[in-house]
Amino acid sequence: MHYRISDPHKNTFINYFLTLLLLFPISVFCQNPRLDTTFDIYPGADAGINELIIQPDDKVIVAGMFKNFKGKAAGRIIRMQPNGGIDSTWIRSAGGADSDIRGMALQPDGKVLVGGIFSMYDGMTANRLVRLNSDGSIDTTFEVDSGPNNEVQGITANNNRAVIRGFFNTYQGTLVPSFAVIKMNGSLDNSFNLPSESFLFINDFHILSNDKLYLGGNFTTYNGQTVNRIVRLNQDGSIDTTFKTGSGLNGAVRRLFVQNNGDVLVAGTFTSYKGASVSGLIRLQPNGDRDTSLNAAVPSLATIDAITTDASGRIYMAGSDAGKLFLKRLLPNGSEDTGFNISGTGFNGNITQLAHQSNNKLIVTGFFSLYQNQQAERVARMFTDSTTASIETRYIKDRIVLFPNPCTDMFSLNTNETIRGEIYLRIRDLYGRQVYDGLYNMNDKLGISASHWLPGIYLVEVQNTLGKRVVLRLMRQ
Repeated sequence: MHYRISDPHKNTFINYFLTLLLLFPISVFCQNPRLDTTFDIYPGADAGINELIIQPDDKVIVAGMFKNFKGKAAGRIIRMQPNGGIDSTWIRSAGGADSDIRGMALQPDGKVLVGGIFSMYDGMTANRLVRLNSDGSIDTTFEVDSGPNNEVQGITANNNRAVIRGFFNTYQGTLVPSFAVIKMNGSLDNSFNLPSESFLFINDFHILSNDKLYLGGNFTTYNGQTVNRIVRLNQDGSIDTTFKTGSGLNGAVRRLFVQNNGDVLVAGTFTSYKGASVSGLIRLQPNGDRDTSLNAAVPSLATIDAITTDASGRIYMAGSDAGKLFLKRLLPNGSEDTGFNISGTGFNGNITQLAHQSNNKLIVTGFFSLYQNQQAERVARMFTDSTTASIETRYIKDRIVLFPNPCTDMFSLNTNETIRGEIYLRIRDLYGRQVYDGLYNMNDKLGISASHWLPGIYLVEVQNTLGKRVVLRLMRQ
């Protein structure tokens, strides 16, 4: 909200205050996690996002139910640059998937496996499963043929094989128990011996680099042996008896997350493991023992939909508790981290995926459209440190200067000889509202009109063609 002040003494005070803001770095101390408004995704996806991949280069792939992203046709899948801009090098020659995408996995070689309820992808028959090259084009060496006969809900992959799960019971005409192990050419891997059960209720899974496979869900037996909702399989499909789960879990597993050290986070609706009382989030060591140093603060009625960890070992979890949505962070010992305390409304819809970019910022996807009454159309990036606001503290004042600053009607960008040609320029007020967005030619040094802006501080984001970014502050008098 803006107020017009006619008292000249008040105007003098306001101008003095704004000048102080301009001269000194902005530091905002808060415990309420904030959206990173430099992640440029508005207006985002027009329907829900089910799947999220962050590539090693920090590019972001999202997929789900949406047909449009940032106002452009998307075909239910899109790849973004690290800053949220649409990656124009990602190929969708004929519109992507013709129906919902519900599973996705990044192979170590950069190829992307995509599954769901679609029958066509980029105008070609796909039968609920397709593999894309690193540029987004269809990988024709991955031959699905008739593929799974029903919906694919999840995919996990390594260098050697991929595993899909869902509501299908055949793959390429062969009976399978709701999951299938696939070779890198798309054919069924017959070296993996399937269990005797005709259907397994699998909610999540993860294949390791050595081809061992974790399964978690609401099944109680595997190949006739009692396993109670979690099991690890050897490369040939036999039960890995070195992963000793004893009496297992007394409730369903909903999510698995394998950490870098080999431990696995297990989230679900259970209250005991191996007969001992536990919360709905535990950590298991590679031998199946529970890591008792983790005592996760999870409400007894919570349903966890997404989990991830950061470089410090803190755990992020999202879900609902008795119908109330939450996004929380736990310290490595499982206690709730009060430095990540979402007060107020939070996200107004379910969260499906959580993952971090290399800068430790958190990407959140789901079915929401708002975060604390700010627009966040099904994908958002959040700052995870409570002592920083959504303003990058990188200033290169000796290389780029706004002149005049303060300004009234017009201003321009001046620079030394090292920066020439077009740069991307975006300007927002301190509420995060965008007032300017476009290319600026440093050779021309043309003025930018600020005559229609209200008095105040504006954040001027400058980005070159290499993606290097700086944020400067401009005062409009």
